[in-house]
Amino acid sequence: MMMSGKDQSQAASASSDYVAFLIRCWREGNSWRFMLQTIDKTRSQQHGFAAYAQLSAFLEQQFIEPDADPGSDHQGGSMEK
Repeated sequence: MMMSGKDQSQAASASSDYVAFLIRCWREGNSWRFMLQTIDKTRSQQHGFAAYAQLSAFLEQQFIEPDADPGSDHQGGSMEK
């Protein structure tokens, strides 16, 4: 069953299993800069990063499961349900 954009937005807002980010990238001299913005109807957060490694570490931290084994080598999987 296909949901309309409005229905998807409402379902996503009601679920903590969904997050959307806007990543902006630009050059300053010889370096790249990054801005990550959380897209949410109720709040918007921005985070700035001077290096890609910082952005990557932040995103990785956002998706670590509280009960996950830190020593496991999880490679991801299918997003189908």
